[in-house]
Formats: sequence, structure tokens, C-alpha cells
Amino acid sequence: MTGWNLPPGCSVNDIPGNGPNAYEITIDGIPYAWDEDDKVYMYTGQHANEWDDGYRFLGTLAWDDDEPEQTLRNWLKTLGNLSP
Repeated sequence: MTGWNLPPGCSVNDIPGNGPNAYEITIDGIPYAWDEDDKVYMYTGQHANEWDDGYRFLGTLAWDDDEPEQTLRNWLKTLGNLSP
């Protein structure tokens, strides 16, 4: 997502020492980031300070290489973040 910094350790750049890559997707108008450490973040738009990127940690979810989007959608439904 151009212009936004992802949470610490969550990077879209495959640069050695820059942390894991992130799977990023917008679902129902809300951006989500899911890193290789299985941490899922949701963009809230709330910035506590100038360094805050607006992402909030939701929890951990085991990565599914075959269908990451559907796995994420199903998990978000169980959290109540998405309509069934």
C-alpha cells in the first residue's frame, strides 16, 4: 500500500534485515496486513502520533499459502469484523 508504513516487522519490501513480507488486502473497504509471522493487522486510520501508521494488531492466524484471502476472510468473520 503505497504511502503507508506497516507495523514493525511487517514490510512489503523484500530487503534482508527489514522484517518479513506482508500480504496486504482491502476487504469491505478496510486495509489488512498479514505478515509471514502470522500477525494480522487492520488499518484503523487512527494515528496516536506522527510515527503511528494507523494499523492495529488483531491477532495471529496461521498463514495459508493456497488461499490466504479466503482464510483471512473466514477468520475475520469469526472475530465479528465481517458480515457472514
